Amino acid sequence: MPTADRPISPEDFGRISLWESIAPDLDATGYANGDQFTNEEQVREYFSPETQHDMFGDDAHDPERLDKLADYVIEHRLHCDF
Repeated sequence: MPTADRPISPEDFGRISLWESIAPDLDATGYANGDQFTNEEQVREYFSPETQHDMFGDDAHDPERLDKLADYVIEHRLHCDF
């Protein structure tokens, strides 16, 4: 990541762009509203189509997008305590 001693790199722009594209979908799932996830299985369960459908009905994201959201949360340890 950029610091006072290191300017923004092309890789930083890629991370920023990815975050900007995924953040609205993550926020819409309410993933950070409850307790922190304590393991990867909890993240996968939370982002499962069944769980999301139970919470949001037909407004839930498609399974492929949910997998990507779970991967992103796990990779970046968002709202995670593991």
